[in-house]
Amino acid sequence: MTRIMFFDPALSGHHPEYINHIVKYIVKDTKGANYYFVVNPELNKNFDDIKTLADSNPAIKIIEITPVEYKAIYSTGSLIKKSINEFRIMNSYAIKFNIDHCFLLHVNNFQFALGLHKTKYTMHGILFGQYTWQVFPNNFKGWLYKKRKEVQTKWMLRNKKLKGIFLLNDTKSCGELNERYKTNVFKYLPDPVTDFQSETLFNLRSNYNIPSNHKIYLHVGSLEARKGTLDIIDALKYLDDEIRQNITILIMGRSSIPFDLLIKQRIEEINASFKVSIIYENGYIANSRLKSIFEQIDFILMPYKNTESSSGILGHAIINKKLVIGPGDGLLGYLIAENKLGYLINPVNSMSIAKAITDCFYILSPEYQEDKIRNDYLRSHTSDVFANVILSQIQL
Repeated sequence: MTRIMFFDPALSGHHPEYINHIVKYIVKDTKGANYYFVVNPELNKNFDDIKTLADSNPAIKIIEITPVEYKAIYSTGSLIKKSINEFRIMNSYAIKFNIDHCFLLHVNNFQFALGLHKTKYTMHGILFGQYTWQVFPNNFKGWLYKKRKEVQTKWMLRNKKLKGIFLLNDTKSCGELNERYKTNVFKYLPDPVTDFQSETLFNLRSNYNIPSNHKIYLHVGSLEARKGTLDIIDALKYLDDEIRQNITILIMGRSSIPFDLLIKQRIEEINASFKVSIIYENGYIANSRLKSIFEQIDFILMPYKNTESSSGILGHAIINKKLVIGPGDGLLGYLIAENKLGYLINPVNSMSIAKAITDCFYILSPEYQEDKIRNDYLRSHTSDVFANVILSQIQL
């Protein structure tokens, strides 16, 4: 019987969501295989619904890596050292379970090691932030950085056991990269949109004491500098008093300890100078609670600086009919514009965010995307379509 391993030691953002999609799909149809999910040491504790679902089917096993292994992957050090460490740990589990095929849910860290090592089992993976959408400085440093990205990709493709690299929501780059490297390895993968049952009786305004006249702007997900989190806080300095006193900024999601302290420091600085309503919560949000929050806010703030990647937040915006404030360039800007999802800012900084918040504040009844665009997108980006694309490629 075929033995398939999914490897993903991360826990933030989309990582548990993708694992959940694949497990749910497999539970309905195992296709005569055994599945091993090698995951973060705290997945079962934080996402017991995934564990419960997996336990309902004997063909599925959830295996947590050890804290020592996790530290070895994410400890400080060069990218090359991290790549070798993560590959070594992944490979040890593949050997232990006699795996026929391994799927890397985040292939980026593996790129150097993949070109260095050979395996008996075949591999696929999801690549985030392909360089085809990056804007490089028009100088020697920019040329050198682009060349490094090109060589890095070519090096990864040396591994003949690597049968598929999936790019989320990016048909353009699939064609471009397959042509450039004379291969068919790059494949399109729809970024899944999942609708959840909202939490019964949860009222966002009463829970956080938000005035009824306030417009609510939500920034949610993995909180990092590259997501524009600090720029959102700084943007409050550039708002008129009328707007500043009639909006609430929600910042919610998971951040590292150093970044958590930095966010709190910035909020304290803003509060010392202005009267603002800004709510910050660091932690995981249950799907039902998150659904309720999306239903009750007005706008979604996603002023990301790494615009070469898709984002699962776009899916939440689409299914809940909320406009986003996001970057105007890269793949992310293209998706926002193509699907008529909201307000584009370029460049992304605190002043441009403040202008976007202001402009959206005065929109009395925001025009959302056409129903046909929305419905077509939702039909082609379900969690089942996402999982089926992955599993059908593995089992060809």
